[in-house]
Amino acid sequence: MAINNNNILLMGLSGSIGDQLTIRQVNGKTIVGRKRGKSTTPPTRKQTAVLERFRIATKLATATWKNPEKKGIYQEIAKKRKKNAYALLCKDAHSIPEIRDIFTNHYKGEVGNVIYIQARDVVQLDSVEVVIIATDNTVLETGRAIAQSTEWAYTCKAANSSLPGTRIVIAANDIPGNQITRDFLLI
Repeated sequence: MAINNNNILLMGLSGSIGDQLTIRQVNGKTIVGRKRGKSTTPPTRKQTAVLERFRIATKLATATWKNPEKKGIYQEIAKKRKKNAYALLCKDAHSIPEIRDIFTNHYKGEVGNVIYIQARDVVQLDSVEVVIIATDNTVLETGRAIAQSTEWAYTCKAANSSLPGTRIVIAANDIPGNQITRDFLLI
């Protein structure tokens, strides 16, 4: 593979030359490589699973790209990171958000108590939702956490007189629509 920085003959060129070379553009650079042929061996189960995840991620990315507001978010972030916006979106669509931890030391079951959540994504999270479930499995409250500098904060709106056994369910959503949910039990 060769990378071209300033050759006037290859500048902006992309495609294949016969069965020998493939030329492509990545972040303003021209990359020249040997043309790859089709594989003769069938894909393994693991490869098929990766291909399926990639197919779903591509659908999510395409749908997200059609939304001008969301597209603008990726273009702005990509510009700062000096990356291709659509490639960044595809990477984000292919990865699932992560909920690292929650901090309930300020949660005493009172209205106005704050639960802090550490969650992240490849690009940025769209929302973090919180559900608080009492020991008898009734939903006490649901709502969205507010993004702060390094974490998300959820301010409780309902009183909870019985903390031990209370479940706090956190759902983190990214811009393309991937979601991860974690269930935390208060002891």
